[in-house]
Amino acid sequence: MKKVLIVALGIVMLLLAALLIIPILYKDKIQEKLSQEINKDLNAKVFFNANDFSLSVFSNFPNVTAELSNFGVVGINEFEGDTLASIEQFELVADIMSVLKGDQIKIKAIHLTKPKFNVIVLANGKANYDIVKPDTTKPDPNAKVEPTQFSIGIESWTITDGFISYVDQVTPMNALIVGLNHEGSGDFTQDIFDLNTQTQVASLSYELDSVSYLSDKQLDAKLVLAMDLKNSKYTFKDNLFKLNEFAFGFNGFVAMPDTATIETDMTFEAKETSFKNLLSLVPGIFTKDFDDIKTDGSIAFKGFVKGKMQGENLPAYQVSMQVNNGSFQYPKLPSSVTGINIDMLVENKTPVMDNLAVDFKKLEMKIGKNPISGKFSLQGLTNMNIDGNINAKLDLAEISKAFPMDGLTLNGLFGINATAKGIYNAAEHKMPAVAAKMDMIEGYVKSKDLPAPLEHITFNAEASNATGVLNDTKVKIPNFSMQLEGEKIDASGSVENFDDYIYALKLKGAADLAKMTKIYPIEGMTLAGKVVADIATAGKLSDVTASRYDKLPTSGTMSLTNFSYTGTAYPQGVKLSTANLDFDPAKMTLTNTVGTTGETDFALTGNISNYLAYILNGKTIKGNLDLKSRLVNVNQMMGAEPTPAANTPAQEQPMTVIEVPKNIDFTFKSNIDKVLYDNLVMEKSVRSFTGLVFS
Repeated sequence: MKKVLIVALGIVMLLLAALLIIPILYKDKIQEKLSQEINKDLNAKVFFNANDFSLSVFSNFPNVTAELSNFGVVGINEFEGDTLASIEQFELVADIMSVLKGDQIKIKAIHLTKPKFNVIVLANGKANYDIVKPDTTKPDPNAKVEPTQFSIGIESWTITDGFISYVDQVTPMNALIVGLNHEGSGDFTQDIFDLNTQTQVASLSYELDSVSYLSDKQLDAKLVLAMDLKNSKYTFKDNLFKLNEFAFGFNGFVAMPDTATIETDMTFEAKETSFKNLLSLVPGIFTKDFDDIKTDGSIAFKGFVKGKMQGENLPAYQVSMQVNNGSFQYPKLPSSVTGINIDMLVENKTPVMDNLAVDFKKLEMKIGKNPISGKFSLQGLTNMNIDGNINAKLDLAEISKAFPMDGLTLNGLFGINATAKGIYNAAEHKMPAVAAKMDMIEGYVKSKDLPAPLEHITFNAEASNATGVLNDTKVKIPNFSMQLEGEKIDASGSVENFDDYIYALKLKGAADLAKMTKIYPIEGMTLAGKVVADIATAGKLSDVTASRYDKLPTSGTMSLTNFSYTGTAYPQGVKLSTANLDFDPAKMTLTNTVGTTGETDFALTGNISNYLAYILNGKTIKGNLDLKSRLVNVNQMMGAEPTPAANTPAQEQPMTVIEVPKNIDFTFKSNIDKVLYDNLVMEKSVRSFTGLVFS
């Protein structure tokens, strides 16, 4: 008996030693085989370090555990340098006996730690996730297809701190998921089983066609699906979805009876009826102080999706929402928002997308003592039958008393009264009959990010169309004025007849460009200087195109002093100590224009004609200009590198194509003392340069 125990113990020790040593001995071969398969099948670059791979049977004994750290996939060709996926830690736990048998591998668990996925779909439809090389082997039509006995079963999986970015330029659509934590379980070796998942997202954003539908929302979802894999039918059981504090759930099923059909029969509704839960979805309101906001009112939210998705046909759907007597007030602010009543219905009872119907039967609220009311309905997407109105009179100071505005001060009286009724069809130049008026009296805006307040903002604006014909639309701004640090701007304008624009514009005032660009930043560009203008122009587009200048009353002046410009594409920038423009219907006359760009100095005089046709209709702009300069450094203008020393071999630079502006016909006369170009110095070598035409 003693010998038997010794032999048995020796066998056990030998097996344990083998389980410890075998993964180490075969580690390199496993990695080599993995790299071969990846390079053979993928149009992408896969990065991982051999030292970050491990295979063990002791981490989760008696299961085998494979781990790989710091690996990912990087695109090539159009997606060169774009990381499709990167994973800090991947762990797979499998039943060791199923691995040895090989016919059905039972995966106990998969764990992903800090995975990042960046999905990109270009405007031409090419996607960076389409990285699998096509199978070029021709199947034998006479070959007998044997059903495979191999399968994989997964019991559970987790994702910790995931990141997903999806950018689709075709749709166009952007989605961003930050802080994804997910766990799930289900026996995929069975035809019928329950799939259990729990998901938390710290920040969820979704934008479609430049419209933001979700912005930095929190998601908490618990879902149990009854899975019928044999019939491809998935039925909602226990489930709860929460966006911020708004909770809703689903009932029904989704099925895929064939590859071309998705069948749905689902209903959904809000799990709670408090207005505060819906309020949490409003951008900027769901903050750390949200719990302290006083609210009242109730909501109802429900809908359904029922039918088949086949080709361009969609299932019927309906979403309805009502808010009854909603109100909210921040604890440290004196005013509240009350009387919030909303009655909304979005539906399409047909399989044709064009038959969408949107109906806001009621939309009203009161900010302090200032009421806002309106309604809006839309029937169809091609011939949009629109019927809507909005009416509001707001004391902007009341908004600051009802909403927290850190560092922002508003004052002034703002009013709007607008109605629209009729058909909008861009292809047929139809639009609803419109009557709209908007005005501001003594507006004031001050932000901690602005160098000075915008003061005395006053304007009136009108838009009207009585017939429903697009060309009968009239837009008028009888007066607009504002003041920035004592500099006043006055303007007025109008436009009508969209087939042959009839326009009128007056502008008088001064502006500090540095201060204006702090209010309206321009990425990659800095501007400074003072511009003073007094311009009036009017006319008809057809007269501009035909150069009938006698019918285009245009006059005025504009001057620039101490102007400077720098940009990422032109880092040496341009400086103008002075520049003056005089306007008449035929031309702009340029006088006293003196400036520098890098080491280059210049003085310009002359005129530019046909400028209205160039601005309004893309016609050729013409000019006669005189240029004087003591030095022109072409190397700086072209961004050239200094000429290398004689004993240093110059690195050949690839030739680039410089895009020339279109529709320009200029005649230049120049007087230049010195020109630097590459390692050449030319003195008094450039006298005149005429007939410069780009088209």
